[in-house]
Amino acid sequence: MTRSFITLAAGLVLSACSASSDSSKSAAATVSPSAHLGAWQWLGSGSNRIADPARYSLDFLSDGTVLVVADCNRGQGSYRIESGRLTIDRPGLTKIGCGDDSRDREFIEALTQAKGFVPAGDQLQIELAGGERMEFARAR
Repeated sequence: MTRSFITLAAGLVLSACSASSDSSKSAAATVSPSAHLGAWQWLGSGSNRIADPARYSLDFLSDGTVLVVADCNRGQGSYRIESGRLTIDRPGLTKIGCGDDSRDREFIEALTQAKGFVPAGDQLQIELAGGERMEFARAR
């Protein structure tokens, strides 16, 4: 009887530990599947800030389409989220020359390097293959 009680008690302790461990992992890793949806304005990357974030924006639609504003150019492309990884295909854009101060090419090139994302309320970070991060704020 004592042996059965010890076996039962040990089993309960182990199952309680594994249950709390599993639930904390899933709670920490849970991100709303729609947290990335909507319009975002590019704030910059690292200390390299954008003077007018409204000139560079993304609008993620639920059907896998992303609408892109890259300074004076507009267009759209597609994106995928699989196993927490974000992939953005090179969008088709108008080909207007935006001027020497434009960062349109830098913006588009960085988007095609996307490998992940971290949504947090009104902020979104897109992780790039080289380790950099693009920082966005939800458009108002």
